[in-house]
Amino acid sequence: MNPVFGWLAGASREQKRALVAASLGWMLDSMDVMLYALVLGPVQRELHLSAAASGAMMSATLWLHAHRHHAAFVPHRSGSGDGR
Repeated sequence: MNPVFGWLAGASREQKRALVAASLGWMLDSMDVMLYALVLGPVQRELHLSAAASGAMMSATLWLHAHRHHAAFVPHRSGSGDGR
């Protein structure tokens, strides 16, 4: 068996299903950014945006997308001091 995927043969059915679910979730997670990248050219032409404005829009989209994922793993720090 392939040494890269040899561990998969020993995985239980539940583990294989979890792997498939996680892989599909990861694949679909960035679909919004990819769709935005696909329509950026026509939007730029339709709205008569400069390349700099389009680049700024795409950069903001990528930054917000990354921030959304980062915020999911970083606990929120409130001023109450009780950890909530």
